[in-house]
Amino acid sequence: MKRIISLFVIAIAIFQSSLAQDIVNEGAPYYLPKTAFKFRILVQKTKFTPGEYAEYASRYLKQSDAVLEPKTSYKIIDLQMQTIGVPDPSKHFNAKAGMKYNIQKIHVSDNGVLLSVNTDPAPNKEEPSFSPARKPAPLNPRDYMSEDILAAGSRAKMAQLCAEEIYTIRTSRNDLTRGTAETMPKDGEQLKLMLASLNNQEKALRQLFEGITEIDTTEHVVTVMADAPTTGQLAFRFSEAFGITDNDDFSGSPYYLSVADLQLTPEDTRTEKEKAAQKEDPGLYINVPGKAHVALYNANKIIKEMDVFYPQFGRIENLSASLFNKKVMTTFQLNQVTGTTINLNVQEVGK
Repeated sequence: MKRIISLFVIAIAIFQSSLAQDIVNEGAPYYLPKTAFKFRILVQKTKFTPGEYAEYASRYLKQSDAVLEPKTSYKIIDLQMQTIGVPDPSKHFNAKAGMKYNIQKIHVSDNGVLLSVNTDPAPNKEEPSFSPARKPAPLNPRDYMSEDILAAGSRAKMAQLCAEEIYTIRTSRNDLTRGTAETMPKDGEQLKLMLASLNNQEKALRQLFEGITEIDTTEHVVTVMADAPTTGQLAFRFSEAFGITDNDDFSGSPYYLSVADLQLTPEDTRTEKEKAAQKEDPGLYINVPGKAHVALYNANKIIKEMDVFYPQFGRIENLSASLFNKKVMTTFQLNQVTGTTINLNVQEVGK
């Protein structure tokens, strides 16, 4: 008895391994997809840090608008909505094989959705993931401070000397651009280098009064599904103070998804005789999707909207056994989002 059980376990392991290689011997389970919505949200974070000498900006640089308090804010700079296919638990089937049907292999996705039969799947167009640009290294003001500034005995004195240094840098830059400097560069390239160096010095020292603004952009991916028409399904929340928040965090303003059934499912034109002939089937099914109008909106406006084919509002049909008898080789691919047939090809065996 123990030997029989162990052989049974080994047989299951071999069968599972064969499915991973897309080879069908005794049949293979699969799902048809239903449509979900993926939102790719680019959020820009702006962080302001006041300058070390911000309170002296008015006195020494005549800047009355220096900000003394730190602040962090967020805003959505881009939002993309796309449809994706996910397994539909209510559409779980088993493709039959063996002596009766000419089903040599099937391809399924990593999550079990049927992709193709007797041929390779159609290419899946994946959106490239967001990659933030490399930020330049921050300037360190102390790298540009003179010995007198660093040796000053108080913050007020350091602020005064830094302001004087800023004015000196500006004078030097003006002399270079006017051609009146005591030591002029030999050519235009050297002039560019000298001006860039002076600009960096001034920028670093001005940070001590004006503060630093850092900007970072991150991508957030949110997936939402709706199996029935809906007018106010929460998609995500966003806060200008905290960015994307949890759905139960009311500090974020809600963004809603609406899905309306357009009642446009194609009519089943098969006769009763044709339907009866298809009762014997090889276990291969496809979606016949309806159409939906989908919108993402918040309290102020509609953000995104579009019409899409939507299998949740459609029906399924089984493929005829005649397509997979031993006299023909039938190949087809499925749309990975809607589960409809694409690139169906039937050839007589031997031709």
